[in-house]
Amino acid sequence: VLGEQALAEAARAETEQRMGFYRSPLHGIPIGIKDIIAVKGVRMTAGSQVLADYVSPEDAMVVEQLRKAGAIILGKTNTHEFAFGTYTPPTRNPWDRTRIPGGSSGGSTAAVAADMCLGAIGSDTGGSIRIPAACCGVTGLKPTYGRVSCYGVVPLSRSLDHVGPLGRSAEDWLAA
Repeated sequence: VLGEQALAEAARAETEQRMGFYRSPLHGIPIGIKDIIAVKGVRMTAGSQVLADYVSPEDAMVVEQLRKAGAIILGKTNTHEFAFGTYTPPTRNPWDRTRIPGGSSGGSTAAVAADMCLGAIGSDTGGSIRIPAACCGVTGLKPTYGRVSCYGVVPLSRSLDHVGPLGRSAEDWLAA
């Protein structure tokens, strides 16, 4: 969780909006980022002990675009090891803690479903946005291949990886 940084970004967004500067519908919206997606200066483990001490030197393209739009990056969300393995302790489904949220973007999905953030960014290679969204009662979108850049995302399968949004509803993301 990027507590102090997120609070500073929220204060900046509030000041900008009061002064009439409105970047986009995402301006001031808190967003969680799956831990295979680079956030500058933040540890990126990809759910693996192998990367336990890795700190990203730059933002992934999707994070860069979110920042330009004024979104507030709250922090990283849990993921399966390299978005595939089962080594990482499971995230719990916020609606039934005896169940998992359904896939490697489950941390992002559970964060949205539990009202920890208004939206999140996940990745989908074989259902990892769509299945957790269905399991947790939120909306996820696997965009057309290449529509959202995978630059700065730990790859599982470069020809199948997609980066996409998760939100409480389709209306939330349509507004953005």
